[in-house]
Amino acid sequence: MIANERLQQQTSNGFGFSTVSSLPFANYLEADIMSIQQKRNICIDCGKLIWIPSIRCKSCTAKIRKPSKITRQKMSESQRGDKAHSWKGDKVGYYGLHDRIRKIKPKPKLCVRCNKKPPYDLANISQEYKSDVNDFEWLCRKCHMEKDDRFKFRGKI
Repeated sequence: MIANERLQQQTSNGFGFSTVSSLPFANYLEADIMSIQQKRNICIDCGKLIWIPSIRCKSCTAKIRKPSKITRQKMSESQRGDKAHSWKGDKVGYYGLHDRIRKIKPKPKLCVRCNKKPPYDLANISQEYKSDVNDFEWLCRKCHMEKDDRFKFRGKI
């Protein structure tokens, strides 16, 4: 009888059942009800009620298992460049090649040609689009347009 009273108190505290008879395990004996009650634990970090045989809930366990900054940096470095699963090597496309060079080649404060404006474009020198970092230069928009002869088509120069 004591187990039923304890169970009624706990179920009326927000577990979603109004009476002991409406519980899914109401047909069990009092000893079985006690064994089911003993399977509940309280998280030692946040105090939430958990139904698994553990000392922490899933969210608190995930916080503990989060890798440190140094570990995350090592994991990131181990997947860069040709070690990455999506590495294409020399078969990389136009935008992928520019993105790769943009990450590797440092951007100067001024355009390489005119030394007046800050660079905006990463221009290919040989027009062959090799994966060579030295085959690219940082240019301002005007110098890039002049280098590619794109002003001729607009009737300007």
